[in-house]
Amino acid sequence: MKTLFLINHSHTDIGYTDRQEDIALQHVEFIRQAMAIIDQELKANGHTDFVWTCENYWQVQNFFSEATDAEKRRFDEYVERGYIDVSLNAFNMTELVDKDVLTDVLGEGRAWANTLERKLDSGMACDVNGFGWAYADALLDNQIDNFFTCVHGHHGTPPLFEDQVPFWWQTADGRKLLVWNGTHYQFGDELYIIPGGQMSYLISDEHNGDITSPQMPIAHERIFKYFEALAARGYAYDFAPAMISGYVSDNAGPNEALLASIAAWNAQYGDEIRIQLIGLNQFSRICAVRT
Repeated sequence: MKTLFLINHSHTDIGYTDRQEDIALQHVEFIRQAMAIIDQELKANGHTDFVWTCENYWQVQNFFSEATDAEKRRFDEYVERGYIDVSLNAFNMTELVDKDVLTDVLGEGRAWANTLERKLDSGMACDVNGFGWAYADALLDNQIDNFFTCVHGHHGTPPLFEDQVPFWWQTADGRKLLVWNGTHYQFGDELYIIPGGQMSYLISDEHNGDITSPQMPIAHERIFKYFEALAARGYAYDFAPAMISGYVSDNAGPNEALLASIAAWNAQYGDEIRIQLIGLNQFSRICAVRT
């Protein structure tokens, strides 16, 4: 059996889909919506498979600036229980920022994470096509030992000229940062798992532009073909990660319908390829052990 790990998040692109100040408030509401989904699931079932990852600490900072004390406590609780995960990267930033600034801004997330009982040691950056040498130092200086990248193919190619590759980024002083060099940050949406979220960007097949056919047969075809393509190139692992958004857009909120879609997939095909929502830090644990 193979596993498709989906990291459920909202890609932050400040100013792309709306004004900066509006996007900041939208991400506050996305966290509230994610917590409402978790609340509902816990009330109905006593547990939930829903996991929401905050793509950066900037989202969390904005949430804390708007949230009530009760919301802040509930957020921290859900992070500690693993229902919400947080990337300790500050933003999706340019490589021109120097080490001093990087270290300081990453330190804000580290200071908050140190107040929690659960260990957070991972960051992610999406739609960024370059990182300065100082970036790895600043991450490691803030006990961020794992990093997930999703390079955007519009303006460059991934390191090593291949995606879905883990590697060690070694700093000048010999320290190592474990990096998962992932694929496009909405690739999970291309797999037709999100209801009503048909998308074709990296995948080119006869289903491009098809928004009327039932999604599950297309999801079956695309997911199985994807794992076959990974195996054909010599991919060594029995799992693959993919970022997914609740809607096909940057700055997109959570979508609780994803749970039913995953459950339907696992009921039909889970004995061959199982789909699981997973947080960024949870994935880092698996990556460290299996790679």
